[in-house]
Amino acid sequence: MLKVDGAFTNSIHDGEYHYLDVIIQNLGIPMHQVSVSLYFKVQHLGLTYTIEMQRVEYRQRHKVVTSDNEFAQGMIGAFRLNSKSLQLHDSNGTAMLKNLDNPRSCNAKIQVYSQDYLVAEFQLWHRFYWIKSRWNRFAYQINSKFNKHIRMSDGSERLKLGKVLPCFNLDSQFKLEQFVKGILDSDNRKGQ
Repeated sequence: MLKVDGAFTNSIHDGEYHYLDVIIQNLGIPMHQVSVSLYFKVQHLGLTYTIEMQRVEYRQRHKVVTSDNEFAQGMIGAFRLNSKSLQLHDSNGTAMLKNLDNPRSCNAKIQVYSQDYLVAEFQLWHRFYWIKSRWNRFAYQINSKFNKHIRMSDGSERLKLGKVLPCFNLDSQFKLEQFVKGILDSDNRKGQ
């Protein structure tokens, strides 16, 4: 999995909605009929949920891909879950997401299927999240001491960020939490 992204958008044609994008790259053998799902289970209720994501174009993610071409080695694919499609296709879509309050306790995962067989699974929560978060804060403080101000040929000044210590990528858990929170907040506003 290359990246998890999400945000809130408001357009004239589609109205306002929240979305969660998953970008994957095939590093193995070619696959056919690829689908991606958000999977989580709620321990205290004993329920398991799987929400299928729409395949969209990588560069223009508002366009849904309807053809089912080969997903060859090296190809990059984009999949989207948005609040608008959840409400249209499933009246219980937001009710399901209310149970996803904590990605770690719900064991939230992105599952990749090819021809209805599970081929890959990526956890959206990170083990030792708080330690990695503190490390990132420490690394940022050290790296910022190595920042350089560079004067460009046109006279403007740019900042080159120092990269001495590596940082952990913790975006996937944060993006999923923000996606769920945004949907629930907008659902509460509509209910009032």
